[in-house]
Amino acid sequence: MSTNHNRIKVADLERNQANKTLITNRDGELEFCHINTLKPESYNALDYTSEGRALDARQGKVLKDMIDNKQVDLASDLETQIDNAVPEDKKVISRLKLFNWWTWIKSQTQTISATWNFKSALLFGNSGYFTSDSIRFYMRASTGKRLQIGVDGTPNDAISIDSSGILLRDKLTLNTANTTTPALILPNSTLTSTPQNGSIERDQNGILWETHAGIRSQIMTKDTISSISSSDTYLPSLDNILNFTGATLLNANYTKIGNTVSVKIALTGTPKALGSDTEIGISLPINRNSSTELLSGICVGSTVDGVNFSALVYITGSSTASIKYKLNTRGTSNIVADFSYAIN
Repeated sequence: MSTNHNRIKVADLERNQANKTLITNRDGELEFCHINTLKPESYNALDYTSEGRALDARQGKVLKDMIDNKQVDLASDLETQIDNAVPEDKKVISRLKLFNWWTWIKSQTQTISATWNFKSALLFGNSGYFTSDSIRFYMRASTGKRLQIGVDGTPNDAISIDSSGILLRDKLTLNTANTTTPALILPNSTLTSTPQNGSIERDQNGILWETHAGIRSQIMTKDTISSISSSDTYLPSLDNILNFTGATLLNANYTKIGNTVSVKIALTGTPKALGSDTEIGISLPINRNSSTELLSGICVGSTVDGVNFSALVYITGSSTASIKYKLNTRGTSNIVADFSYAIN
């Protein structure tokens, strides 16, 4: 603007005319002009990318119509459900096509090459699931189902797990033990109330038991054998009960295993009368319950004349037994008795 014409005449300011505005004319001079004679700059704001341009009403209407009437090229199901890369075609996927694609992708075989994190369980139909907590990983069959683990090409799965327990189809091979780790540990526990055939259990005291034919029996170890068995010689009392004299002990020993006592006694003496009942009383090494009976008994003898004979062994009291026989020859008799009885 020329500095020679940048002043406004006082007379122009005092005219008090309405609808006038101050403009710069083509010569750079300031002058008043009626607003109806002003001509705005003619441009289409839709053609500009620089700032400072405004849309007029007509241009705004044109923009709205362009948006409303825009024809979008939608991708079809076949175009979204693809296995290989295709050139960019700028097609749009609708919500329905996206849903159809997700349904399709779940039905396809996929190879996962990266880590997938599952915050909850990974379900397999109604048969089972994988899940975990902060310290454990679970692979479980659903209620009433069976979890089976095997190898392709084998007729039966190696491991079958259900509510009744674990079934191994073949042998169980354990790792070799070393100086710090045993091959197998059976913890102390409570024995089952009903013995299970084929089971091996350890009771609360660490004693091992096995069951067959419905009967649970203790498995013998060095310590348990020592605790339930004993063997020694003893000096039984001999009693000339009937038709016998001079009863003399030669030797006597016994063995106790659990509830059973086995006794072997050798003695000598002379019957008083031929052909008469003869009885010798002996004391037992361990007293028995009066309700128990003789388990087995064999007794043989011979005379100085070379006559062999047999005798019977009887349990007569809680602490005594007797040997009975009848002999028709004279002379000293040498007798050996071998018998067993139950303590309780």
